[in-house]
Amino acid sequence: MVIPEPPITTPKPVAVTSTPADTATSKGTSTTPSMPIPAKSAYKNCSQVIAAGKGPIKRGEPGWADWLDHDGDGVACFPKKR
Repeated sequence: MVIPEPPITTPKPVAVTSTPADTATSKGTSTTPSMPIPAKSAYKNCSQVIAAGKGPIKRGEPGWADWLDHDGDGVACFPKKR
């Protein structure tokens, strides 16, 4: 039995506001979220990448997301050898 995967959803951006008490902005550094917001077209997992015939994908290519690259080398979702 094949269970369909849920649709890809991305979190909505959160507005970052600063106050006079915020020392990071008073020093001229930017306040950015600690984790970059993924692209809207990012794949949820490598199964989706392989099913789309796109594996392996490299950092910067459409569909890329950091969570797909388990070893951090910039290349993710290698097709399995038969």
